[in-house]
Amino acid sequence: MAGELMWKLNEADGRAVDLFLETRSAKSNGGDGIADPDAAAVSPQRLARVEGLFSIVSRMDAEDPPPDLAQRTVRRARRRAAARLIAPGEEAWASVQ
Repeated sequence: MAGELMWKLNEADGRAVDLFLETRSAKSNGGDGIADPDAAAVSPQRLARVEGLFSIVSRMDAEDPPPDLAQRTVRRARRRAAARLIAPGEEAWASVQ
């Protein structure tokens, strides 16, 4: 897609994202939101940046998926499953006959 941004997270960023998601999940499940003991390894500044990013993303409009997405996904999964059932050296068309 045009205009798409890609970021690669380092280990510290990944821990901050994990902590944010775990805390959010614990709170939404009726817990107190306290995450694992590794939370101390995440800097408050890094966690604040993750929270800010998720806040921005949550306000973005999501595009509707294509109407035929489910059909295409099932078709692709069936093709891949069929390809794995063919014996090594056997041609794909031979297994259909």
